[in-house]
Amino acid sequence: MELLPRLIKIGDVCELTGRSRAKIYRLQEKGLFPHSIRLGPRAVRWSLDEVKTAVIVRRAAFGSDEAVRFLVANMQATRSARYSA
Repeated sequence: MELLPRLIKIGDVCELTGRSRAKIYRLQEKGLFPHSIRLGPRAVRWSLDEVKTAVIVRRAAFGSDEAVRFLVANMQATRSARYSA
């Protein structure tokens, strides 16, 4: 049985990454940060595992946007495949 991912609010994302809300959304638009998950008309959350992975890859890639963009695209594709069935 597959467990659902732990979801966190934007404040927690900011705390984990050390980035502002605006920066998180700008990175998300550029494909450099995992997209949020819409829970309702005014509620979004992020997968804790995806955020942690993005932070680790950003640090390991020494700021390489291409490595991070590749990871984020793969996470999005995996999420779509997993939850669209």
